[in-house]
Amino acid sequence: MSVTVSDDLSLVLNNRDLNMVTWEQRVMAGAPKPTASEELPDFPSARYAESLGLRGLRMDRPDQIARLWDEALSLDRPVVIEACVDPNVPPCRPTSASSRRRTPRSRCPSRAWWTS
Repeated sequence: MSVTVSDDLSLVLNNRDLNMVTWEQRVMAGAPKPTASEELPDFPSARYAESLGLRGLRMDRPDQIARLWDEALSLDRPVVIEACVDPNVPPCRPTSASSRRRTPRSRCPSRAWWTS
């Protein structure tokens, strides 16, 4: 999942999972994860950004957050931050159709999703 923070900064949540929709199905309906079609190999987004001439930063641990955000915000060129997150934690809590009508944006949990 990728989030564009600004014109020059993108955050990639690397959970090696293809689809946020299936997370909703897994949590709300108890459906199993379709491993063959949803599990992705680890793609090095930060290294790929570097190969394109951007700055790529990879977060593997929570203690890197402040330092890497500070570095990203101080640079004078586009940056991709790749955050390696736990694939077993939903990227955002699932919402019912009725709550989506009341609240246009789903809200992500405050708990950290780090792999380590």
